[in-house]
Amino acid sequence: ALQTVNWSVATTVLMWREIVDKDQLLGKLRRIMTLIAIAGLFSGGALSNNIFFDNVDLGPLIILNLQFVQFLIPAALYAIKAYLAYTAGKTTSLKLYGTVAAITSWFWLSAEVRHAYHSDGRFGATSDWEAYTYSLVWLLYAIGVLLFGLKRNIDQVRMAGLGILSIVVLKVFIIDMSSLEGLARALSFMGLGGALIGIGYLYQRTKVATENNISENS
Repeated sequence: ALQTVNWSVATTVLMWREIVDKDQLLGKLRRIMTLIAIAGLFSGGALSNNIFFDNVDLGPLIILNLQFVQFLIPAALYAIKAYLAYTAGKTTSLKLYGTVAAITSWFWLSAEVRHAYHSDGRFGATSDWEAYTYSLVWLLYAIGVLLFGLKRNIDQVRMAGLGILSIVVLKVFIIDMSSLEGLARALSFMGLGGALIGIGYLYQRTKVATENNISENS
């Protein structure tokens, strides 16, 4: 996990110096280090130490544990690189780093939910309330990403939020409808419905405000 953070920090520094110095050699080195860092992130987090498929003792703490170093810190570093790519107009790097940051942070949230319900690190069945918590956390995450994209007027971030929201909708209607029972099932549908209504309202207000700003500037 620490080695993955080290590689991710190296790629962030390389990209910063590449943009400042406009050095193509640093850009090539940054791309090579990026492949190594992503491979380390995937092999160290998805293939091993994966709390969803294996017994992983993360300790009693919910946030400050192995997953914090293994997923959240790299996700923050890739978000920084995505911002650097956005300011430098590097579209391909923006899509790559933004995707890695979104997926890694999303996985971290999901893994923390899993850890909260299985603090002993032992692999076990998913309860109704755990399944509902996934839907709730994913929904809040999608709303946060979508609102950030709307506020900053960044199409890539806005589309990422809509994509995550679509997955949440599919989960609720395909999985929660058939597996959840009682209060957890009702809360899942009520929360999704209220969030969709609120997102539609905010999206419309943001669109109107953006059009007004464009009209004033022109």
